Amino acid sequence: MFTQVATYFSDAARMSPDDADVHIVLGVLYNLSREYDKAIESFQTALKLKPRDYSLWNKLGATQANSVQSADAILAYQQVSVCSSSLLLVFAMSIVTVKLGLLHKNTCCVSKHRNR
Repeated sequence: MFTQVATYFSDAARMSPDDADVHIVLGVLYNLSREYDKAIESFQTALKLKPRDYSLWNKLGATQANSVQSADAILAYQQVSVCSSSLLLVFAMSIVTVKLGLLHKNTCCVSKHRNR
């Protein structure tokens, strides 16, 4: 069933390449199936259409953090910080920076958001 749904949304993305929501759903589906490269590609396509959507930057960052592209997640989360001062962002950045062994940068990030 999952394969059918993913195929349906892949077809929809090809038919409506300017529909960011289709690409977002496809990214979520790929993320759930741990096809992180495909999910990242879908989220990046959606971000070209909705570059100021902080929740979409967060989805991209979370997917990158779960994949082998953890370092790229920091860049995505920095875009979230431009659009939002979410506490969730602080925790997401903390997870990625600890995973990458960048504890000092993590402390700076938490301090930055604590002072907002």
